[in-house]
Amino acid sequence: MTNDKIYVSAAGFGSGLIANTALNANQFTIGTATTTADQRFVYDSSTGALFFDANGNVSGGVTQIATLSTGLAMTSAQIFVTV
Repeated sequence: MTNDKIYVSAAGFGSGLIANTALNANQFTIGTATTTADQRFVYDSSTGALFFDANGNVSGGVTQIATLSTGLAMTSAQIFVTV
């Protein structure tokens, strides 16, 4: 997933996302749940699920937004925030 990008809308997702930039590194994690209040996107590399968490608290409303391939070397730089 070196050159692939996922585009999300700052207006649609909100939650501290900054438009016209790549996602901040502290807003992304690989695993099954967020581990800090700053994290908004979680990629589960074993299932390929990409989740959005509006408040960094999985119990507060995590939503699966995509299913990707499993085992990707994904980073926050591959999620680009638009207006």
